[in-house]
Amino acid sequence: MSLVGIVLFVAVIYMAGADQVDAILDAKPGWIAAAFAAGFAVTVSSTIRWGFIANSLAERRLLSWPQYWASLLTSRVLGLFVPRNASDLGVRFVALTGLGRTTPEIAAASVALDQLFDIALLGVWLIPSLLLLSGVGGTWTWVLVPVAAVVAPAIMLKLGPAMQWVAGALSRGTARLGDRHGKLGDFFRRRSEGLRRLAGVQHFTPRQSLAIAAVTFVRYGLNAVMFWTIAQALGLPIDLWTFVLVGAAVQLSLVVAFTPGGLGIMDLGFVGLLALGGIPSETVAAFIVGQRAFQYTFFPLMAGISYLATMRRSISPAKSGSLPFPDGET
Repeated sequence: MSLVGIVLFVAVIYMAGADQVDAILDAKPGWIAAAFAAGFAVTVSSTIRWGFIANSLAERRLLSWPQYWASLLTSRVLGLFVPRNASDLGVRFVALTGLGRTTPEIAAASVALDQLFDIALLGVWLIPSLLLLSGVGGTWTWVLVPVAAVVAPAIMLKLGPAMQWVAGALSRGTARLGDRHGKLGDFFRRRSEGLRRLAGVQHFTPRQSLAIAAVTFVRYGLNAVMFWTIAQALGLPIDLWTFVLVGAAVQLSLVVAFTPGGLGIMDLGFVGLLALGGIPSETVAAFIVGQRAFQYTFFPLMAGISYLATMRRSISPAKSGSLPFPDGET
């Protein structure tokens, strides 16, 4: 898979043209710092959302916030070398079941819901963003922007109840499998019990779902700002609105990407979408290489900082205090 990603990446750069790749060596330090600040804000918002979801499902605080941040960044670093979905599930699952001492069902559900909130926004925003990017449809297309801003949160409000319904259905199915004797039967009985508790979670009220939805919107905007500041650091004439429009399809490509870090697949998405927005191929090539250089620098650096923060605050989950939920519950 790594070889496929590398081949795709090289092919993308070759097709786009690499005449302006030297711009990376002349990147502006001030804008590089701004890109790191935006990336930091993205990781913080991602941490808040995942931690809030996990604590809501467990009905208690599982990890300290530095531990959530370090686990998230570890998954991002590993995701540079293996498919991102695998690193996300693997690292976060181990962190919650090991350090957080929660059930496998809650750990898996937290990672799935964290991604589903993104997919709800990205899927709804995809059509209007592509229409606006290409200029197809005229001014009426702008009507779809407020529609997307209403429909996406409406879908997010249903994710919690949908998770509980799925957990209940799976609990009943695994309970039947648990009637078997031996270790296999014991395994399914434990899974059935864990799923039954997950289906009975009382949190994930509408206010909590709207709070997570708000963080999801903020996170999407910060991602666009991060890509824009990378372009500014390279002196590339790509405006912020373009990144707001291309972000939906590019981030969705990471969901289905089977190469490490979406290498080649995500880059191909940038090529097609930025070209659709009228960006010259040489500019696209410089941006693709620049944002890859940023990822392979930013995530390891942030992971190192997160480890230092975690070591300085080695607080057990039981002593870290309770999480303030919107409804005042803990």
